[in-house]
Amino acid sequence: MSKSLDYPYSEPSSQRDILESGNYEKLNVNKIAGNRGYIEILDEENKVIYRSGKIEKKINNYTDKEVEYIPDYEQNTFTTKLKKYKDKNNKELTMLIKEKNSNYEEDKVGDIGFQILDDKLNVLYSGGEIEQRSSYTKKEIGYLTDTISKKYLISKYSFKHKDGQKRTLILKYRKVNQDKQVSVLFKGVKTSFILFIVIYVGCIGMFVILLNRKVKKPINKLNDAIISLAQGNSNEFINYKGPYEFVQICNNFNVMVSKLNEIQKEKELLESEKQKMLADISHDLKTPITTIQGYAKALSDGLISSAEEKKYLNIIYQKSNNLTELINIFYEYSKLEHADFKLNLVKKDLSEFIRAYVAEKYEYIYDIGFEIQVNIPDYQLISKFDEIQLKRVFENIVNNSIKHNEEGTTVAISLKEEEKYYKIIIADDGIGIPKDIVKNIFDAFVVGDDSRNTKQGSGLGLAISKNIIEKHNGSISLIVNDEDIFKTVFEILLPKE
Repeated sequence: MSKSLDYPYSEPSSQRDILESGNYEKLNVNKIAGNRGYIEILDEENKVIYRSGKIEKKINNYTDKEVEYIPDYEQNTFTTKLKKYKDKNNKELTMLIKEKNSNYEEDKVGDIGFQILDDKLNVLYSGGEIEQRSSYTKKEIGYLTDTISKKYLISKYSFKHKDGQKRTLILKYRKVNQDKQVSVLFKGVKTSFILFIVIYVGCIGMFVILLNRKVKKPINKLNDAIISLAQGNSNEFINYKGPYEFVQICNNFNVMVSKLNEIQKEKELLESEKQKMLADISHDLKTPITTIQGYAKALSDGLISSAEEKKYLNIIYQKSNNLTELINIFYEYSKLEHADFKLNLVKKDLSEFIRAYVAEKYEYIYDIGFEIQVNIPDYQLISKFDEIQLKRVFENIVNNSIKHNEEGTTVAISLKEEEKYYKIIIADDGIGIPKDIVKNIFDAFVVGDDSRNTKQGSGLGLAISKNIIEKHNGSISLIVNDEDIFKTVFEILLPKE
């Protein structure tokens, strides 16, 4: 029996000495099984060798499975129950469900196994952690589900006789007769119910009168405010003092109106930014297209001499490359902004990745007259990152340094391990970032005072870089220090693996 049944009887272990001695007549049955309960003692072959009290139906022996399925008094970890249902062919089946007893493992309560039985108790299907059986007897099912008897709750207690032989104590507790209790309770409930109905009707009448007085005013105010909001007046707030519940409703309405105003402002801002973005894209695309059209028209009309024809064709080619580059940048930016875009995160050595990038870029940087300083640890720093996208971040920042500075500028790249992050620094000692764009440097289409020229590009590179780093759950920031050797410092923080 599970101790969760909470019967006020002593545990069988309190009379263990008598049980082990074999003097079963000396057992205090009332103490361990109640006044109307009785016990049975089984030998090693599960035959009844002792029985107390007068029993209506005597059982001379039990099968091994029947004894196994009787709940154990000291520890009943599992509970088994039946559930009737019909399959798609309207055939009645029974589900035998085994679940953990909540009194023993409260954090692991739930079904752990089940079996489907037909009307003859044959097992049709098993699932989960449950004993594999082909069929059951009615008694076995009765003991398993504690439904073997309408009068008694049954449990077992195992012990050994003094000669070492195994014995089993079967305890049968008389169930509480709830019918009489229910009958008495029903009479009291019936009387109380009639009295309750009378009082309830009176209270309802009083409540309706009070409700009409207190509710009508705030509801009318709320209704007027909702109508006003529906008509487009988003500044309609409710000023109401009264019962706390209605004050709360009115305050929540005011909060909703404020949030709607904020959403409207954000919508207008996004629309404005969208229009600006379209204008910037149009401007960036128009410049090379106009140049290509002009030179192509001149060549088509025969206005260019044969000596200069190659020069103009080369210009057209360069402008078409610029146009392709702009379109690719716009594509990358829109792709990163898409909700379905996902990084290809792979666990890699960040130190080795940056060393490989520097080695690839090293010769080019020196060839164009720039210097490079590198400080990367000679040990592994493991992190999850997308190699292609992280390389794009490095390219955007390094190319900006090259594009906006003169020959002789030093580009510095370093990697350092912090407590929770890896810190990557990409810096240069060039002319620095114009102060008018420092705060918005990572916004799309932000460029310097000579905006929209070929040298400075589209203004999307750093916006793309910020998006990529944030998708790595990291951060990127610009550190401007005019007193430092390096005027422009980009700090990238990537989380450790």
